[in-house]
Amino acid sequence: MKTNFFLIGIFLLFLLTNLSCDVDEIIDELDGNCDEAWTVQVKPELDALNKAASIFQNDPTIPTCESFRAAALNYVEAMEEVEACVLGEQRQAFDTALEDAKAELQKGSCAELIN
Repeated sequence: MKTNFFLIGIFLLFLLTNLSCDVDEIIDELDGNCDEAWTVQVKPELDALNKAASIFQNDPTIPTCESFRAAALNYVEAMEEVEACVLGEQRQAFDTALEDAKAELQKGSCAELIN
């Protein structure tokens, strides 16, 4: 089950690095905060997620699982705040990815996943 959390983390990192906000071209069309790169806006949450993932990988216990899950949900919520920067066809894929990540993170308990 650690693999599921690890894959979610990899997916979220992939999502972050492959979608970006080109402020110069689209700022007038957006309601969100697109004044800086997404990596800057969500860096605290991403750092916390990476730290929690590392701790959980080295010590797969219920408390470290819960910390990882909380960090991942915080990261997804941070990504939702930059959602307005996503335009066109990417927006639907972005929304779907966030919904899928949240659903997966809220599925079951850490006790069920570890055992």
